[in-house]
Amino acid sequence: MRVEYDPRLVEEAVHLLARGDPVRWLAYRRKVDPLYDGPDREERLAGAMLDLFRRFEANRPLLEVFALVEGVERALVARSRRPGDEGADLLVGEERIFFLRLASEAFLDPEALRTFLRHEARHVTDMLDPAFGYSPDLGMHGRTRAEQELVRMRYRVLWDVAVDAVEPSPVAPERRRTQIDRAFVALDEGQRTRLMARFAEPSARTHPNLVAAARDPWKFLGESRSAGPMPGQPCPLCGFPSYDWSKDPPAEVIRKDFPDWEPALGACRQCCDLYGASVG
Repeated sequence: MRVEYDPRLVEEAVHLLARGDPVRWLAYRRKVDPLYDGPDREERLAGAMLDLFRRFEANRPLLEVFALVEGVERALVARSRRPGDEGADLLVGEERIFFLRLASEAFLDPEALRTFLRHEARHVTDMLDPAFGYSPDLGMHGRTRAEQELVRMRYRVLWDVAVDAVEPSPVAPERRRTQIDRAFVALDEGQRTRLMARFAEPSARTHPNLVAAARDPWKFLGESRSAGPMPGQPCPLCGFPSYDWSKDPPAEVIRKDFPDWEPALGACRQCCDLYGASVG
C-alpha cells in the first residue's frame, strides 16, 4: 500500500513531538535550520519534515494498521479540518484509497492512536467485505435534509457501537452512550439500551441492519413508536432540537416543500409559524 501524508499534518506533528523531547528538538534544529535559506526552500523543508516524522517513528502506528487492511492500493493521511472531523473513509475510483483524517495532537499518544486507527480500519474493512453489504445510499431520497442528516448521524454512531464489539473502543462507554442518547433522543432510555445490545452482537453488523435501525429504530426493535415527537428531538423540517412542538401543523403547506413529511413526524412551532404565515 502506498502511503501519502499531508505536509501540514507532518509539520505540525513533528513540531509537537520535537518540543516535548530535548533529543528530538536538537535533531529537529540540526535538520531544519540550514534549510531556511536558499532555493526550493519549501520543498526541501517538506522533505526534511517527512524524514523527521519517520525518524521520530510517528508513522509506525499508521503502517501497522494499514498492513491489516487488504484490497486497498493507496492510503492518504490528511490533516483534520476541525475537532471531531477525525476518521476514515474508503474512496473508490481508478484505485481504492484508505482516506484518513487526523489531528496532529494524535501523534503525542501512540497507543491511543493505535486504538483509534484499528477502530477506523474496521470500518474500511467492513466497506470492502461483500458480507457487510455496504452502499453509500441510505435510501433517503425525497426526505428532508434534516432527516437525512439525522439518519447519517444515527448510522455512524450505531456502526461505532457495532465495531466496539470486535475492537477496543477509542472512547469511554459513557461517551458512547451519550452519542446514542443524542442520536436517538426520540427513543426512551430502555429502547436505546436494547438498541445498543442488538449491535453488540457481531452478526448484527451489516449495512442493511444499520440502515434499518437508523431510519426506523422502533420497527427494527419490533416495538411501538411513541405518540408524537419527544422533547429535544430534531425537527424534521429545520433540523434543530425542539421542546415546543405544534399540535396543529399546516400539513398541506408543509407538504409542498416536503412531500414525504407526515404529521406524525411532528414540526416545531417556529417552522409551523413560518409556514402558517405564508398562507395567512
